[in-house]
Amino acid sequence: HKLDYQDMETLFSDPEYHQLLQLLTYAYLYWKIYGTKPEEITCALVSFQSLMSGGDMMKVPQMQNPEKKGKLPLPITTELLEVYEEELCSLFRRIMDRSEPFEQTTDSDHCQWCDYCSVCGR
Repeated sequence: HKLDYQDMETLFSDPEYHQLLQLLTYAYLYWKIYGTKPEEITCALVSFQSLMSGGDMMKVPQMQNPEKKGKLPLPITTELLEVYEEELCSLFRRIMDRSEPFEQTTDSDHCQWCDYCSVCGR
């Protein structure tokens, strides 16, 4: 799964970025609930599987380094969280828009974890 930040549109539209979306959701909620400065928030995945195989336990979101080759840790900033909030609100508006048709997932593997599979019959 991808932890390399590209842009908000990709983050919200590509299922491969679900872990990064989850981490930014936690950072956003922490920022909103506790009023913490975004720069003081650090997010990372703790990978026990990686630890057991001798790799790095902490998986930190990254972004492309604009000045050099390679990557940098993704900075959590007010601007990033505000753009996240705009995209999140846009997603909720689309979900609640009755004129936009509901479409089932094309990936039936997702159905095994869905609480509503009995409703749609999958």
